[in-house]
Amino acid sequence: MAEYDLVIRGGTIVDGTNIPRFKADLAIKDGRVAKISGKISSAGAKEIDAQGCIVAPGAIDLHTHYDAQLNWDPYASISGWFGVTSVSVGQCGFGFAPTRPEDRELNMRMMNRIEAIPLKSMQLGMRWDWETFPEYLDSLDRQGLGVNVGALVPFSPLRGYVIGMREARSRTSVTEAELNRMKDILREAMQAGAFGFSADKNLEDRTEDGSALPSHVASPAEFLGLSEVLSEFGVGHMGWTIGISNNAKEQHTLLAEMMRRSGRPLHVALGDENDGYAWASEAREEGLPVVIQQTSMNPVAEFTLAEYNMFDYMPHWIEPLVGTAEERAAKLRNPAAREAMKDDVVARPHERTNWNTMTVVEVKNERNRQFEGMTLAELGQTQDKHP
Repeated sequence: MAEYDLVIRGGTIVDGTNIPRFKADLAIKDGRVAKISGKISSAGAKEIDAQGCIVAPGAIDLHTHYDAQLNWDPYASISGWFGVTSVSVGQCGFGFAPTRPEDRELNMRMMNRIEAIPLKSMQLGMRWDWETFPEYLDSLDRQGLGVNVGALVPFSPLRGYVIGMREARSRTSVTEAELNRMKDILREAMQAGAFGFSADKNLEDRTEDGSALPSHVASPAEFLGLSEVLSEFGVGHMGWTIGISNNAKEQHTLLAEMMRRSGRPLHVALGDENDGYAWASEAREEGLPVVIQQTSMNPVAEFTLAEYNMFDYMPHWIEPLVGTAEERAAKLRNPAAREAMKDDVVARPHERTNWNTMTVVEVKNERNRQFEGMTLAELGQTQDKHP
């Protein structure tokens, strides 16, 4: 009988401890690394020749939006190609469970507007053999997964499931009975294996028609009530996106109280507020388990306004970029609309509107080919117009 379940031979090991890479064999027994040695003489029930390959721990991607893609791609491409073996979904308070059949299209269109997940891919690729959160997890299990998946309960679909998705976008409070129902649904989800819940206050994130997310308009009592549910389990965490927001300080106060009531960690994506890190430091000094999510490098994003509106946080940019391509083009030709959009940019300077860092990568119309490679600042200068 083989001593080990698996022996990986001859690979270059990068173990994540900052020591130099080295060549060795690695043995696994009962799901754990049992031995690392230059040469393991004992056999494994299964053996892999890793000559020329890197052997490393799997990476955990703690913030993804693979909620839909996992329906047709169990490997979470392209993350799975680069060593990611575990992904977290249900982030930012939006996703697909729980979802009533009549709200499926709304939730897909919301994901399309916010994360630029192609709508057609979702319409064709999602099985929709679930309604509740436990049923969503069961659906993924039935399909089979090539990565580990930890799923948070997204707040916006949860609120929409209880009071209706359209009403959830505008009503600023729920009744006691409705909140209790939301708490029961979260409780049921936690019992089924949810990792917690998430919410979003980022004004850049909008529904398909440019209106507010349910999490934007919800009362603090709703988030506090859900945080209390987590205290019953002693596991799980809360995910929160502040992003581009007008009330970061109020959110800091709310988030601290949510951690106190739940006793659970908070993973927060800070926005452009200046005191976010100072607040997090003070919270940790109090003993509150806040963890900041932050990119470790300057992100580069390619986008078109046909798929993604990264300016949804500015009020006069929302409505002109709703509708078909033809409808959007017609609205953008309106001089009054353009002037209002320019006023928004001037009134709220942001890195998103640093036209010196935004470049025309590719054009569709041949007459505009000359502009490829130019920044929007340069383009404005050549046209003698505001970028």
